[in-house]
Amino acid sequence: TLLRLATTELMVQRKIYGSFTLCQTDFKWFGPSLPHSTIFTVLSFLGVEDSYIDFFKKYLSMSLVFPQDGPNTEPRTRLCGVPISQTLSDVFGEIILACLDFAVSKATKGRCQLYRFHDDVWFWGQKGDCEVAWEAIKKFTKVMGLALNEEKTGTVHVSDKGEKPSSSLPKGPVRWGFLVLDPVKGRWVVDMVNVDQHIVEMRLQFAQCRSVFSYVQAWNSYMGRFLGNNFGHPANCLGIEHLDMVFSTFKYIQKKLFEDDDNTTGCEDVTSYLKSVIEERFRTKDIANVFLYWPVELGGLELRNPFISLMTARENSETQPDDLLEIAWEQDEEEYDDYKRAFEKDRSKHRVDVPQGCDAEKFFPFEDFVRFREETSPYLKAAYDRLLDSPTIKSLEYTRFVEYALNTLPLEFRTSKHIRTNFTAMDVYWRWTVHLYAAEAMERFGGLGLGEKEMLPVELVNLLRSERVRWQG
Repeated sequence: TLLRLATTELMVQRKIYGSFTLCQTDFKWFGPSLPHSTIFTVLSFLGVEDSYIDFFKKYLSMSLVFPQDGPNTEPRTRLCGVPISQTLSDVFGEIILACLDFAVSKATKGRCQLYRFHDDVWFWGQKGDCEVAWEAIKKFTKVMGLALNEEKTGTVHVSDKGEKPSSSLPKGPVRWGFLVLDPVKGRWVVDMVNVDQHIVEMRLQFAQCRSVFSYVQAWNSYMGRFLGNNFGHPANCLGIEHLDMVFSTFKYIQKKLFEDDDNTTGCEDVTSYLKSVIEERFRTKDIANVFLYWPVELGGLELRNPFISLMTARENSETQPDDLLEIAWEQDEEEYDDYKRAFEKDRSKHRVDVPQGCDAEKFFPFEDFVRFREETSPYLKAAYDRLLDSPTIKSLEYTRFVEYALNTLPLEFRTSKHIRTNFTAMDVYWRWTVHLYAAEAMERFGGLGLGEKEMLPVELVNLLRSERVRWQG
């Protein structure tokens, strides 16, 4: 992902040059503000035939009347903006932004490339190159008749040499979801102000849930995907510090989410909250945890546990990601020493290969050997690739108890997509779930099936779960 790439580049360039600059910007109302004249001019410049351009003009230049303008308003021809969620709209937008990619690459002579999510633009490198890239972006924006979104524009300059940030680059933080880049540490940290605002939003959304099933569905959607994506998935470049930070933030979110209005009472987490709801509505006490987290086809509610994905990666996460670069540096030095010893051992063999103007009796310095390290070092490449990778998922032991529990799974439940008799064929998430809750299932229900299959309303539950979560506006 872009987060991993930017973090890895930060670490490498900071190690080589002692500094790193990261910039972020966004176009304000990009789709609705695209001037039609800009689109047609660029298409013509790129060699698109006039017959196609005429068709695009008819497609875009429609007559519009807005109800709020009154009944006697004359229709007006739209001169800017493209329809939402249309393939041609994506084509027009990418054609314009491809010109921006080329303009920045040309201005910086390839030293600074743009990385985009649609119109969300990131670029990084050394301060001077970023200054040139930013000037190219501003010029492009003016020529194309667009505008930048100042709220989503910012720069972070990380320096080990005490350099000050550039005065010509935009001010403001650089964000990725709920993460913000700390210019002092050079690491991503959680923006707790943003998190608190979203907790208020989450409480509003969950308050609209009228059933236990709808609450489980909303929780799985919010915590399983939205929050996970906004905190960044585990990566070697982010290290174990990032995992622990996300882990503690998830715990904080749960605690705040289920607090009562007086902030003194309430449930500690989603498990205790759902238990309290079920106890209140159905007069049922002593609800088993396995009932909440077990798959629907085995009689559970299939509530997702967001901590499992963090726990599976934590064991093999990098404690100090920078150590990978230190090892690469040491390997470069060892390789240089090997070449130098070979040269000094028998200099006559190498004299025919000495470039003109160089001392045939003297081996070139280490600084020259690593001058183009980013392009030539296999050790740096290996470290770079390792930093971009995800941590190795911790494998769980296939214990005798787990084997026994899975083998007792009744035949009618063996079609489950999640929990199977073949432990290695199961997804990592469900392996962990079995390890966490199988003992309770065996003790409370006598097996991994929490009821008789013909009595479980599986199809009804699946139908309810197939509906999209309706978030309140």
